[in-house]
Amino acid sequence: MQVLVLLLVCLVVLTLLFLVAEQLYVIVRCMWLRAAPFVPVNARSIPHIVAEIALTQDDLVYDLGCGDGRILRALHTKEPRARYVGVEWDWLPYVLAKFRTRNIARQSLTLKRKNFYTENLTGATCLVLYLFPQVLNQLLPKFRAELAPGTRIFSVDFQFADLTPTRTVDLPPIVGSINKRLYEYRL
Repeated sequence: MQVLVLLLVCLVVLTLLFLVAEQLYVIVRCMWLRAAPFVPVNARSIPHIVAEIALTQDDLVYDLGCGDGRILRALHTKEPRARYVGVEWDWLPYVLAKFRTRNIARQSLTLKRKNFYTENLTGATCLVLYLFPQVLNQLLPKFRAELAPGTRIFSVDFQFADLTPTRTVDLPPIVGSINKRLYEYRL
C-alpha cells in the first residue's frame, strides 16, 4: 500500500514539474519569437466574428497566428471562393489547423508553419488577427510597408496604439468567453 501511495505521489510531482517546465518553455519561446501563446478564440464567438467580416471571391485573407484554424475554416464556409492563408509558428496548433482544414481544397487554403514576422503579405486584401497589443504594434510598420491602401484588418479584442479603428463591434456576451470586441481597420 505504501509503495502505491509513493508511486502516486511521484506521479503527481512529475506531472506538476512537467506543467511548470511547459509553462516556462512557452514564456521563453514567446519572448524569443516576440509572439503570444496559443489562446484560441472562443468557438461560440466565431459565428459573430465571421458575420462581421464581409468577404468576396476576390479576397486574399491572411490569419496571422492562425492557431488551430478555426477562424479560417469558418471564413471559408462563409465565402469558399476566396483564398486563405494561415500562418502559425507553434507546431501543435499548426497540426490541429492542418487536421481541422483537411477537407478544404489546397488551392483555396494554404497553411504555413513559419514566423509571421517574415511572411510577405503583399497581395492580402484582409487580415484577421487575435494578437496581443505589443505584437500588433510591432507588426504595424510591416503592414504599412507591404499592404495596399484600403486593406482591411480585423483584430479580435486588441487594438493598435497608433491606428484608429474604422469600426468597433461589441460581440454578444457569451458565458466563458473572453472575446468582447472586434476592431476593423483600413490602411
